[in-house]
Amino acid sequence: MRKLAHAILLGAAFASSFSAARADAVEDFYKGKSVQVIVGYGPGGGYDVYARLLARFYGKYLPGNPNMVVQNMPGAGSMVMANYMYNVAPKDGTAFGIFARNIPLISVLGGNNAVKYDARKYTWLGSMSSYEEDAYLMWVRKDAKVKTLADIQKKGGEPVVL
Repeated sequence: MRKLAHAILLGAAFASSFSAARADAVEDFYKGKSVQVIVGYGPGGGYDVYARLLARFYGKYLPGNPNMVVQNMPGAGSMVMANYMYNVAPKDGTAFGIFARNIPLISVLGGNNAVKYDARKYTWLGSMSSYEEDAYLMWVRKDAKVKTLADIQKKGGEPVVL
């Protein structure tokens, strides 16, 4: 419950950071429109809950108070949605996506033919997590060619098969 309350506060703080000085042009754009919040997973999971929580309050903090509509687009660990966002979704601010944290990394590493997006061209808006209690681990085999992140960086940024 503490994490949920923390996420709500972070979301509200982020939403309230929009500048009122630019509100007129933005308000005119968003007024009467719907904004798609596209989730890369099916209904009922953690990402879906975050999206629905965000959509419930976010519209009232955007100038013009657009209607927020959550759309689930599951598939391939949210890669289907990432491909859709990059290649099909409107690029005018009326659609944004919530996808797995590793989606940008998969694009940058290369070597996956299912990736049809360039994560370096996405714009990151924020996160529902403070990362305060999140844990990240990287595991490699004992006989791997690389043992540390520094070893990977020595390879010149090219994908390394472990």
